[in-house]
Amino acid sequence: MVFIIGGAYISGAEVAIFSSTYGSAGWLSVATILLGFAGVTSLVFEYARVRNTTSYRMLINDVLGRLSVLFDLLYVVTVIYLLSVVMSVAGAVLQGGVCRTLPCSSILPLRFRLTFVVVPLAVVVYLGAVDERGTYGLLDWFLNRVGYLVLAAVVGFSLLVFLERYPQIIGIFTPVERAAPSSAGAQRVVWKGIVYVGIHLPVYPLIIHHLFESRDGQQQHIFDSGKQSLVSGCLAGVVMTLPFFLTYLVQMGYYPQPRIIEAEIPWLPIVANIADPIAVWAYVLVVASAFTATTVGLTQTLTLRLSETVDRISVGPFAGRNGISGRERAVVLTGLLLVAVALSQYGVRNLISIGYVMFTLVYLVAFALPLGIGGVRHIYGGHRDDSDRGGG
Repeated sequence: MVFIIGGAYISGAEVAIFSSTYGSAGWLSVATILLGFAGVTSLVFEYARVRNTTSYRMLINDVLGRLSVLFDLLYVVTVIYLLSVVMSVAGAVLQGGVCRTLPCSSILPLRFRLTFVVVPLAVVVYLGAVDERGTYGLLDWFLNRVGYLVLAAVVGFSLLVFLERYPQIIGIFTPVERAAPSSAGAQRVVWKGIVYVGIHLPVYPLIIHHLFESRDGQQQHIFDSGKQSLVSGCLAGVVMTLPFFLTYLVQMGYYPQPRIIEAEIPWLPIVANIADPIAVWAYVLVVASAFTATTVGLTQTLTLRLSETVDRISVGPFAGRNGISGRERAVVLTGLLLVAVALSQYGVRNLISIGYVMFTLVYLVAFALPLGIGGVRHIYGGHRDDSDRGGG
């Protein structure tokens, strides 16, 4: 859950770009995101149940066949980009939050210096949490709890804002005072919601193994019927959209103030209005936790995908290789993280506005469309051909 509710989510920038910029019309984007998450999640749940795909590899092989290796490479690029967004958020929040209460040196941009401090720490945590056998119980424990921490923080900060600015929030949606820019056409706002769902599509193959449990020595899906998959998928969609919706309402309490809606980190000035500096430091702590968890989680999946890709290519210098060694993993991981650090200097809003659309278009064609077509064919046709599906 932290991959969706953490990272850039806690900044408020995504909500501002994809919904709040359009004022009262932004609810169309929120509704699209809810329907998108609920629909895709339900489809993935049921697809995994019907096809008995118990792992990332089986799902990707099942959906894309021999082109699955291209998905792996695309996933690596996406993770690097998402890491740059998360790092940019963390740097901006730490800079804005810390500089409110402590003197900041001007020798180097604080965001740049803090990022280089935190990232190596995340690498150390990652290498300590994941051993050569790929076990990461401590990592899963950390990721799960940070996700709930971020969700609780968004809910808590939102309630504090609602108590103070609920008249302004309600006023935005009344017929007399309804506020929306001229650019807020329905198709444009709905497309923004689709883009937001699209950038999170690569998360779904990663959750497949959580849908199965061991029964009588065999891996069995946790759902016994299509109805359970549908209901669970819809509930998951609500949970994934809830922080976005709450943040949208919070930002409507300040609409159309540019210092909030156009801020690089909209949540920071909002939190500062609540109880500066206590609330600001609490917010910085939550962001730091989300940043660490998201970075560690993404790097963990990144190295697993790289190792699997090297193992599958098996040509040229990769022939006979069984994944990558621990030393190679550390070197490659550090190099890729430094690339993400460099990209993060372009700023949160620039990275989100440009990259999200590009990756969404690719994933809609390379994953969502094949999944949708194959899902309908297999689910309603009851097709269970297990040929050429690959293992975990």
